[in-house]
This record gives sequence, structure tokens and C-alpha cells, in this order.
Amino acid sequence: MTIKEVVEKYRVSLYNPSAEYRAENNLPDGELLYVENIDLLKSDDMSDYIREHKQEIINFLKEKEAKIASIPGLKEIEASEKERQNFRHNFNVAFDSENTAGIQANLKMPDSDPAALRKKYPQADAYLQMKDLAGSYNFELSAIGNKAIEMVIDGDWQKALEYADNEQQKLVEKHQWD
Repeated sequence: MTIKEVVEKYRVSLYNPSAEYRAENNLPDGELLYVENIDLLKSDDMSDYIREHKQEIINFLKEKEAKIASIPGLKEIEASEKERQNFRHNFNVAFDSENTAGIQANLKMPDSDPAALRKKYPQADAYLQMKDLAGSYNFELSAIGNKAIEMVIDGDWQKALEYADNEQQKLVEKHQWD
């Protein structure tokens, strides 16, 4: 089994808690791994494999994170969307408050435009779309999204969008009469 297969099957990720949390819970310094699918890992008796290949797994995960971080415009879009969410939350809190001064709060609409940024940075837009698809509760859609994310990370964002569209269409046809 390759490192990539292990990471995907057992949903392994980097775990880097704060120094305070480490001290409170007696955790060692350095890189830690988080295994989401721990029951499957134990039933497959792969704990020793994870321990033996820990550094390789950490390197693989860091490389993947670096590829994601290098997607042009991704951080800008995420920051813009976060700014809009914060504005909307503050607006709702001010509007719903019983104090009329809350309605008159000096809330300024953010200048950034996530939609324009998504058009400006199509690879980042494709990554975010596939990330949403991968987060679907439908396991078939989630699998399509996960595969498409890998394509986007590798730079084939146009191919990833086509793949996701085609696979979703096949899924619709497959379940049309369910």
C-alpha cells in the first residue's frame, strides 16, 4: 500500500496543537498525525505501518499542503469570503438587537468581491468548488470531489471540472429512477 493510499483510506492528516494543549495533555513536541478512521486502521492492523512510515506520511502531507497553498488567488478568495461572512453576521446581530443603536451601527460593506476573485483565479475557484463537492454527505459525490481535488492540486483544474461534471451527470442518469 502506498503512502497516498494509506492517507486516503485511513484519512490521515497533520495534527499540530498549540503548546498549551500539548503541555496539558502531555503530548510530545514535533509533528503529530491524526487518523480519523482509527477503527479501520486497527482492524487492518496498520498501526505499526503508520509508526514506521510516519516521516514519509508527514512529508507527503506537507507537500500536498504546499501545493494547495501555491494555488494562485486561493488565500485572497478565502479571505474575501470570510470578510463577507463576518459582515453578514455583524449586520444580523446589529439588526436583531433590541437596542435601536445596533441598527445604526457603522457597518461598512466589504470592498472585496469574492465572485470577481473567483473569475480572476479559475484554478482557486475550481479547487473551492471541488472542496465543496468533496464535503458532500452523498458518498458518491464526495468521492468525485476528492478525485477532482487531486486533479486541481496537480494543476489540471480544467480537466477536474470536466471530470466532475461528467461524473455527476452519470450519477444523475444512474439514479434517475431510484
